[in-house]
Order: sequence, then structure tokens, then C-alpha cells
Amino acid sequence: MEKVKVLVPEFFIRSRTVRGESSKQTFVVVRTEDNDAALLIRKLVLSGDINRFADYKILKQFKNQYLFELVFSIKIKTLEKVVSHINEYK
Repeated sequence: MEKVKVLVPEFFIRSRTVRGESSKQTFVVVRTEDNDAALLIRKLVLSGDINRFADYKILKQFKNQYLFELVFSIKIKTLEKVVSHINEYK
């Protein structure tokens, strides 16, 4: 089993989705000996729109609201390319 090295400690940002739902995103940058560094993202969203977040896992239900979770990663090299591309339009 490969040892995971944390390059940037975990931190989080609370924000709103584009539709105004409460969300919390947790970030950590890690790498292993055999893989490039990657940004791991855990996104939690509180919403009543079960169809909009159909790809997310439901963690809890509060009356007519659901706490959705999505976990994904992106390589830092890919993220750098995306940011560079975005900066071309500023």
C-alpha cells in the first residue's frame, strides 16, 4: 500500500451554490510516491432539490432538506492548466 503524503493541510470554505443552497467544501492536497499531486475535494450541499443532486450521496434528511456529499479529485497539473486557460480570458 502506497503511503500518502499531505502537501497542503486540509482546509474548508463555506459558500452558496449558484442557486443559493448552503455548501461546505473541504480541500486537501496529497500525493503518493507513484502519482502526481492531487487536490481532493469533499463537497457538502444542503438542498431540497433531490433531482438536482442525483449524482451525490445523501448523508442525512432534515424534513424536506437533504445533506448531499460528493467527493472527487483533480490532479494539480490539470488544475494549473484550467487556471491558466481561465486567466487568458481576464
